[in-house]
Amino acid sequence: MISNPLEILIIIFILAGISVVIWLGWKGGAANPVTTGNLDQRLQSFDVELSGVRSQVDQIEERVETIEGHYAKASDIERLEKQLRTHARKMDKVIEDISAIREEAAERGALAKSTARQLDLIYEVIVEKGMNA
Repeated sequence: MISNPLEILIIIFILAGISVVIWLGWKGGAANPVTTGNLDQRLQSFDVELSGVRSQVDQIEERVETIEGHYAKASDIERLEKQLRTHARKMDKVIEDISAIREEAAERGALAKSTARQLDLIYEVIVEKGMNA
């Protein structure tokens, strides 16, 4: 039966070698994070979280654009202030013109009153002389 103890040792050595290779392959495969799924699961959960953060950033950007559309920008405010200063200068000019017109109207009113008095005096003189003559 046992032909040669050396042959048996060689067979045992070959079987042990195959067992070690199989065992190392199994152990190495188990240490591989992709096959165990631990790292892959963490990466997938990170991708989900990242996509959630991206969607939140997109929503915030949309809100900021909406707010910018509703509120004036600094350039708009500067442009409006410039227009306001221009209109204020025009209003000052209009107020000066109105004051000049009032003064002129007052002078003409005084002249009209003086002329009316003189006409009254002339009328009285003409009427008296006409009645007496």
